[in-house]
Amino acid sequence: KKEKKLTDDKQDKNYMNPEKLNSEDMDKEDSQIESPRKDDEKEPEEVQKESNLEQEAKIREDENPVKRSYDKKGNTEKMNDASDLSPMKEAKIESKSSESRSSDKKQNGIVINIEHVKKTFGTNTVLNDINLKVRKGETLVTLGRSGTGKSVILQCIVGLLTPDEGSIRVFSQEIPKLSKQELLEIRKKIGFLFQSGALYDSMTVRENLIFPMKRLYDYNAAEMETRLKEALNNVGLLKAKDKMPSELSGGMRKRIALARTLVLDPEIILYDEPTTGLDPATSREISELILMTQEKFNVASIIVTHDMECAQMTADRVVVLKDGKYIIDGTFDEAERSDDPFVKSFFEFLPAEKK
Repeated sequence: KKEKKLTDDKQDKNYMNPEKLNSEDMDKEDSQIESPRKDDEKEPEEVQKESNLEQEAKIREDENPVKRSYDKKGNTEKMNDASDLSPMKEAKIESKSSESRSSDKKQNGIVINIEHVKKTFGTNTVLNDINLKVRKGETLVTLGRSGTGKSVILQCIVGLLTPDEGSIRVFSQEIPKLSKQELLEIRKKIGFLFQSGALYDSMTVRENLIFPMKRLYDYNAAEMETRLKEALNNVGLLKAKDKMPSELSGGMRKRIALARTLVLDPEIILYDEPTTGLDPATSREISELILMTQEKFNVASIIVTHDMECAQMTADRVVVLKDGKYIIDGTFDEAERSDDPFVKSFFEFLPAEKK
């Protein structure tokens, strides 16, 4: 007991005397002070590493503008998100890359081949020696004055009109020579988007989309519901499936009409004035939707339009119709550089910042 007491007293005296603090305690305190310095020494390397990663991510993002715009086009509700490219910038990107995109698609197979087509109505010759080829995955824009026959070409392609002379082959089949049943089979592969949308006023959106599936295919209820939801999701209007056409805006009706086309998995889509009667913002949305459709489904498209912004955003090639003939066939940039006064007249109304 006496020894234990002496030991305890000695420890108490050491505790009260700062000079006799345990050296191990001092070492511990030193180590605690030094440890942050070691972390500080590593910090510049870690910061540099994080900075490099951020720069690489930014470079990858900048080098792939099509992917950025594709994400945005797939969901037009993100248009006002400040982190996305603006539609104006997207239009510029698409226009600048039109020549390279057109070049890439020259290797694709021809799905529409029109040769020496002539069509008259009474004494009025609307089409006079028309020649045109459209390849899979290609978007062709047709420009021309009103009433000059741009829509007549579309109607000849689907067999609604028969040309007086010449050849129209779709998927290598001569359209004017097909039987009614053969023509129906070809039409299943072609989507037609009318100027007004041509929705059935007495049917809901759901019924408008289900109608062609019931009429043309033997899908069961579950398959039709799946296709319906997928098509409406593609145009961003799934929540409108139970609305009537009268409850929809002009832009929404156009998008529903495109969804009705998509439920049948077309390989060709013909657009007749897809942005007519729409405000500039909605017209841009429709143009973005056309781009998304082409990118996602690799469809061949012919777009008849007077909307030069739509043409600039969507066209792989541009043709200009005058006096029943195509007077130019090239990329948007090539058409814009044309010296022909008639061709140049279409580009006069394109805002300078978009040229």
